[in-house]
Amino acid sequence: MPVRSGLRFPPPCRCGCGPGQARGSGTVRPYPGIVIDRCWNIVGTNAAAAALTAGLPQDLLGPPANVYRLSLHPDGLAGRTLNFEEWAGYLLHQLRRTIALAGDPALQELHEEVRGYPGVTTAAAAWNTPHGNASLLVPLELETPGGQRLSMFTTLTTFGTPLDVTLAELAVELFYPADAASADLLRTAGVGSVA
Repeated sequence: MPVRSGLRFPPPCRCGCGPGQARGSGTVRPYPGIVIDRCWNIVGTNAAAAALTAGLPQDLLGPPANVYRLSLHPDGLAGRTLNFEEWAGYLLHQLRRTIALAGDPALQELHEEVRGYPGVTTAAAAWNTPHGNASLLVPLELETPGGQRLSMFTTLTTFGTPLDVTLAELAVELFYPADAASADLLRTAGVGSVA
């Protein structure tokens, strides 16, 4: 249980963690990484993650940019997502699960908003229909401007010993290549040409 009330970043932290440090971290390079708050607003990114959203409208990029809006809005990554129905269904399921656990009214409002985006309700219905998918995870499959397919899976990490409420409400989402071709693309394409 965190013992301090919410501080503004950067907080004094003995381990040097916080959005600024996560944003500049080369530990996952060349893979995309973002720092998110409890409402999935992006508070930090690395260069590879910023490249994934290059060319998107400024109103979606924020501040604050929100993972669900960026992923599901028709002017966001939805148009670049090759497996949109599967990905959107998964995201909506994840958002509903988070709402059930947290009971946060801001997340409920976000859910209502993104459900109104084109194709999202259909995707949610398809997700709830048994489809016999034996996969262990749902990849995010994007088409790059060069027409290449980029397939990634994500991991979420939270801080296990936060002493501050602000740090306790942060998570780091890292995007890893789901196949060898995507690993090669992320490694060799250069950050500016990934997305």
